[in-house]
Amino acid sequence: MPNPSGKNGFKESPPDAQLQVVIEHYVTRGFSNPDISKKLRRHFDPDTYALSVSLIKKNTRGQAHTLESIGLAIEDIRSRFPSMGSRLMKVKLLREKGMGVSKKLILEYMNLNYPDQHDKWRKFQLFLHVGIEPHSGLILWLKIWWTNRNPRLVCSWYLDTIEALGYVMPLLTQSDPGTENYGIANAQTVLRHFQDPSLADTLQHKFRGFENFLAEGVNAGLYDPDKPLERLVFHYVFIPWLQSELDVYRTEANDTRPRFNRNKVLPHGRPTEIFEHPGEYDTMDFGVRIDKTHVDEVREQYAPPDHEVFRLVPPAFELRARQFYSIHGKPEASRENIWQIYLTLLEHFESIQEEEDMLTVIQEQTGMAAVGEDTEGEEYMALLPLKAYRVNLNGPGARQNVVARGVPSSYGREDSDSELIHNEFTDASSEGSSVESFEGDSVESSVD
Repeated sequence: MPNPSGKNGFKESPPDAQLQVVIEHYVTRGFSNPDISKKLRRHFDPDTYALSVSLIKKNTRGQAHTLESIGLAIEDIRSRFPSMGSRLMKVKLLREKGMGVSKKLILEYMNLNYPDQHDKWRKFQLFLHVGIEPHSGLILWLKIWWTNRNPRLVCSWYLDTIEALGYVMPLLTQSDPGTENYGIANAQTVLRHFQDPSLADTLQHKFRGFENFLAEGVNAGLYDPDKPLERLVFHYVFIPWLQSELDVYRTEANDTRPRFNRNKVLPHGRPTEIFEHPGEYDTMDFGVRIDKTHVDEVREQYAPPDHEVFRLVPPAFELRARQFYSIHGKPEASRENIWQIYLTLLEHFESIQEEEDMLTVIQEQTGMAAVGEDTEGEEYMALLPLKAYRVNLNGPGARQNVVARGVPSSYGREDSDSELIHNEFTDASSEGSSVESFEGDSVESSVD
């Protein structure tokens, strides 16, 4: 209820001096604004004082850092932790240097100075995401899109894979705490999201030629990712073409025997063969068969097909793009002509960019949060509460010599240093299934 002593009958803010000390304590420990708002209740009476998120934001402004101001601090930390990702770098800067730096600025610095890091295609506003079954090495999905941080999007790729496998889901997986994976966890699956940046880097090295090809266009001034209209045309033209190239690579890689590695304890052979015929490689298939209707229900709840994240571009833009594309005979994109297709389409859109529907589209694009910066909005999904569970490797039923096939790993984020959430799916009876989560030690498979 309103505080009669407060301004206009509303609650007052806590005393500035005390509030600043408390907020700084939690900020330097890496707590989010909503978390800090809750923890302020430990220090101030919520019936007397206003303890909102907006209050936190108001009191955490002032560190207007630039690429120049954070450079020395980041280099000092990287000299000791050269593989540290942006998430822990943000925490480290807070705790060690007392610097409140946005993840967006940290990523911008790292992209400029360390271009080989994960998500380096961000400079084109393109994002890769790959799902791997580590026992066989099979690439389950390899996607490119204008984001890889929306939980509905990542969940849909997982559900697509379940359908493609004949409605079979894995017995055991791991999830990174990143909210883009909460859709998968909530879909009563346990996606193994093992943050090993080496795999993502390896895949991106495979496409170095494409990266150079895209960079040529940017360097020549053909495409500026910071201009909404150019970004939309680029996404419309390039994402479908690049996805088709990735699909070809995935098919070929899955049917190619990797170079022999004597340190690898998992089977050697073509990933497709190992995945489809585990018995021939002295392993077992722990896939769990599920009903199509259950997959459909989960998709509707956690990855609704009509969500805007599944749109390559806004509907009004797509309608105009198709019209322009038809005028030129719908040319099939290739490496030889794709930049010309892009420029021709861009010219059409530049001629109508002042029209009302295009002004609306461009304005909406301008106001969109950067990928990775909307953690409390479209990129957020609450994780279902799951009861605690601990693994007993020596208890009844424990098997020491069985390797489970069907455990996907997914890679898509730029930071590779977060802890893992472990979950287990068990099909204990025909009456239902249970999902249990646990945090603690786990048995890891060796993946080269």
